[in-house]
Amino acid sequence: MSVDLHSASDRAAVIALIRRANVVIESARPRALVQLGIDAERLVRDTAGLAWVTITAHGISGEAAGWTGFGDDTAVAGGLSQALYDATGTIGFVGDAIADPLTGIVAAAEAGRMIAHGQGGRIILSMSGIASLALEQSRAHDETGLVRQLESWAAAVGKPIG
Repeated sequence: MSVDLHSASDRAAVIALIRRANVVIESARPRALVQLGIDAERLVRDTAGLAWVTITAHGISGEAAGWTGFGDDTAVAGGLSQALYDATGTIGFVGDAIADPLTGIVAAAEAGRMIAHGQGGRIILSMSGIASLALEQSRAHDETGLVRQLESWAAAVGKPIG
């Protein structure tokens, strides 16, 4: 089945489906749904118990809200490449698209928490923000271990990791 969100009847069908959902996971730039006339805030407010998770590259406000993003570049924005450089003097990416799975795990955990507590609401996650938080938590947990991991990552450039 396909849906044309530019069609009023198809859009109405999607909104009706959303109103019956427990969880909605949206991954788009903030303007995407607004352009289509889908108001996440209103749907959450009007639909009891709806847990709506918004995932963006760089948040929902400011200039960066309109930027596209992928796991590698959002991890760079979150500070992982700077951490690699600071620890090793090596310029490069850390992890392969690491911000994608990290954000997915946080999104699933937060949606699950809301459902388990019978709560509705909107959770807004940015992949660059999650990468930054993961780096901050890694530093707080074990700074020395983080540096060792970064050194290992830098030493692995051009070699298979297994």
